[in-house]
Amino acid sequence: MCRRGLLMKTEPWLRLDQLTVKRGGKTVLENVDLEIDHGEFVVILGANGSGKSTLLAALLGQVPIASGEIHVEGENLESMSVRERAHWFAWLPQESHSPEAILVEEVVAAARYHLDEPRPVSLEKSREALEESGAGDLARRWWTELSGGERQRVEIATLRAQSTPAWLLDEPVNHLDPLWRERLLVDLQEKAISGQTVIVVLHDMHLIKEISKIQTRVIALSEGKVILDSPDASALEDDARDKIYGEAHSVKPALQTENVEGAPRKSWSFLQMFLWCVVTLCAGFASAWIGPTLEGELGDKIFSDLRVPRALVGLSMGAVLAGAGAVLQILLQNPLATPGTVGTTAGASLGVIIALLSGTVLQLGGFPLLPLAAFVGAMGVTALVATVAARSRTRTEDVLLAGIALTLMTGAISSALRLGFDQVMALDALRWSLGSLSLISYDRWILAAPFFGISLVGMLTLLRPLDVLATGSERAASRGVNVPRIRTLGVGLSSLGVAAGVATCGPIAFVGLICPHVMRILGGGQPRFLVPASMMFGAAFLPLCDGLGRIMLQNRDVPVGVITASLGAPVLFLLVLRRSRRV
Repeated sequence: MCRRGLLMKTEPWLRLDQLTVKRGGKTVLENVDLEIDHGEFVVILGANGSGKSTLLAALLGQVPIASGEIHVEGENLESMSVRERAHWFAWLPQESHSPEAILVEEVVAAARYHLDEPRPVSLEKSREALEESGAGDLARRWWTELSGGERQRVEIATLRAQSTPAWLLDEPVNHLDPLWRERLLVDLQEKAISGQTVIVVLHDMHLIKEISKIQTRVIALSEGKVILDSPDASALEDDARDKIYGEAHSVKPALQTENVEGAPRKSWSFLQMFLWCVVTLCAGFASAWIGPTLEGELGDKIFSDLRVPRALVGLSMGAVLAGAGAVLQILLQNPLATPGTVGTTAGASLGVIIALLSGTVLQLGGFPLLPLAAFVGAMGVTALVATVAARSRTRTEDVLLAGIALTLMTGAISSALRLGFDQVMALDALRWSLGSLSLISYDRWILAAPFFGISLVGMLTLLRPLDVLATGSERAASRGVNVPRIRTLGVGLSSLGVAAGVATCGPIAFVGLICPHVMRILGGGQPRFLVPASMMFGAAFLPLCDGLGRIMLQNRDVPVGVITASLGAPVLFLLVLRRSRRV
């Protein structure tokens, strides 16, 4: 009985059964059977397009499995959530997403998202991982200022910080000089000796000779199939190179990336952030005093009944527009993303035009018809974009393209419907499209305030996953972030407040674009800073622009939408020039 038990094969830590993966109709991996034990050091070799990176992507759930199964400690990997999967695998991609100015220690701390621990603990573990990786001096540097080799050392620190039993590394020696390459390979061997499972994709077969501290298993792929599985790299035959790569293969050395210097910046302290909030809120409310002098009882009434609610709506809507711009730029990984990108503004415009064509009814169920129609139109288009964002296999660029397509479609429909306008309807539509706070009252503000509040608070609750998403959507998924869910929530919550604002005072452009870009220059691109700081800037920027519109022309208000566009366009142009000079 005992002898029989000894002969029984134990369950491998990782098992791939007849794994087949297809991309674009092409079979990339075909019927791959592999068993990897805990603590093994595995090197995967193969020519370009052989399926090496796809194999890692399948383990991470980044590509759909056509057939077959993957088991970790006997559990089917496809039944795991992204957070559960992040407890098993830490991943170093071949090319890392380059976020904007984010502190290195924050980039590493994002790897611990799946552990759901307090932020101070994550930062402490981040610094420890950086020290162990020989990058402790980089903790307070900006990611955008690092050279390729420095970034690779930081990426190794993210693997340490994630605290998983297995590391998956895709071409980890890219950008490393010989000294740091040797140190990395030694470090990986020591991790395997200590019981860590290490799976490394390499392109250069000669690097295996530098792995001498531990027995290295070599798996070679060709056209998606395993053509070699050697338990000992030192036993490889002389013709293995030709078998793996073919006669035409030649290995090109990795290029070294020069250090990219950026303008020195410091992250903001809590005191600086608090003072920024106080200054911007005071400036926004002080906009009520900007304009022609008001005297007497009539002046007091104009101030209390018109200017104060204008300032309140300007504060609220400015914060929502700026915060929504920052959130969408992070979610869509596009610095030009705005609420208009996902079709919110275009949907509101279509709703208003349909309402104007429907007749002369000014109210419906006690609500003003035009704001109600604008809100319904904005949320209708946003709901379609959110549906696309919620799909598990939707790419970030697909969400952006869906928003642009719906914006163009609703714009075309709106243009066609305008042909049925008479002069009065055309004038009403023009006034609304300019974006103005001139007709705002307390009733309008009270009606929109709940939507503003839900939107602002909701966006702030997403700061933690947004911190991780700033490192790239695939990296975020490998660290336990449910990317489709966060993307859907981000699009929905940001658009909710924008829809309420557009319904209240019409479309106002550039606030969601200018404010986040200015704050990136002042304090970096870390979402934990960028989103609330942009909100505060927007809370001052929009009402101050409204105040400026009251004094530009005598006895006439210039719509705030005209002011923001007039200021925003040249400011954005200057920001682009400034950024291009730094590249």
